Amino acid sequence: MMSNILKTPLIRLFRAQNMISPVLRYMSSDSVSGPVIGIDLGTTNSCVAVMEGSDPRVIVNAEGHRTTPSVVAFTEDDQVIVGETAKRQAVSNSKNTVYGTKRLIGRRFKDSEVQDEAKHLPFELVESTNGDCWVKARGKQYSPSQIGS
Repeated sequence: MMSNILKTPLIRLFRAQNMISPVLRYMSSDSVSGPVIGIDLGTTNSCVAVMEGSDPRVIVNAEGHRTTPSVVAFTEDDQVIVGETAKRQAVSNSKNTVYGTKRLIGRRFKDSEVQDEAKHLPFELVESTNGDCWVKARGKQYSPSQIGS
């Protein structure tokens, strides 16, 4: 890659930079005022941070932790619980405690990898009407992105 850049005429690199420059100016944060919030919806853990001026600060959750497990549980009384609380009750409510669903986004239910993984999961994977892989908990079906959000 580096050798290709060295062989590229300087004028072509200059033109490419000029084409990218307006995009970078558009995406620049120089003109942003007020707090900026960043959300990391991770496969295992999620995190929220805020930029106040030039100083980033990770927001702690209700348990005082800087990250929250990306786990969702559906209870008998139709409550949805998330994070540490959901993770703690995974043993007693394993069929209705869901995790790692980001890996399923855009996957087809009949994919061999999905079927292999389904054998090792305590919760149920089902085929949606369009063939995508969804999760079933307490008799209702949820898309992986619904669970993740």
